[in-house]
Amino acid sequence: MGARLILWFDEIDRNFVPNVGGKSANLGEMMRIGVPVPEGFAITTEAYEKFMGETGAADEIDKYLSKFKEGLKNVSQYQEASQAIRHIIEAKEIPRYIGDAISSCYQMLCEKCGKKNMPVAVRSSGVAEDSASSSFAGQFESFLNVAGKRDLLDKTRLCWSSQFTTQAISYRVKHELPSTGASMSVAVQRMTRARSAGVGFTSHPITGDTSKIVLEGNWGLGESIVQGVVVPDKFIVDKETLTLLDKKVSTKEKLIQWLPVIGLIKACMKKPARKR
Repeated sequence: MGARLILWFDEIDRNFVPNVGGKSANLGEMMRIGVPVPEGFAITTEAYEKFMGETGAADEIDKYLSKFKEGLKNVSQYQEASQAIRHIIEAKEIPRYIGDAISSCYQMLCEKCGKKNMPVAVRSSGVAEDSASSSFAGQFESFLNVAGKRDLLDKTRLCWSSQFTTQAISYRVKHELPSTGASMSVAVQRMTRARSAGVGFTSHPITGDTSKIVLEGNWGLGESIVQGVVVPDKFIVDKETLTLLDKKVSTKEKLIQWLPVIGLIKACMKKPARKR
């Protein structure tokens, strides 16, 4: 039996990084230890590899890159290559059996959550995104409030092509990694209507201190922190005792909010509801 095209989060853990990338594998790991994780599934690297091979995209990318005899050398070439390669991928139709597998699991997720065309987050999950030797964090694309099978398939293809953003290409050149990239998975996860959200680091992101947990938060969706829209609240916690060691509360006047009535994610101006 061959590798599967789809794996549900509750089927995977950190040992599945080659199949689903670091992001999806960690979501599965969290679910296994009892952390409340919104339901979802991973479109595996097998789906990506089959798409790239069967559509001819991989061969076309190799042919395109072969014209750079000495490799990509400057920002202008990175931008040119990004535009050309992303066009190659985004112009391809997802093979029907892959599209059917994705659509079927999305339908199952909608039924499980009791909502037709339920909005989901569609996030890139690269195999090399957060490995021991490299970190592509923030260089690949993710999409919020994706609703319906057609939209999901379109955003999946855009996640795949985001392996070749200008920033990702530049990073590969700088670190002498293959220009053709690594394999890519995509995480599909039920959207939550978050009052507030944030990012957690299991070691200090600046000092590397593994005895500390650093939490950053803002009103609305956590995307405002990821995109640098706002200076978030920051809390430092001792990992062993869970004692609060330090906190900084910022003036947070912007948020990214899901507005389901009109189906958009908007960056909004907002005064803090109260001082804390």
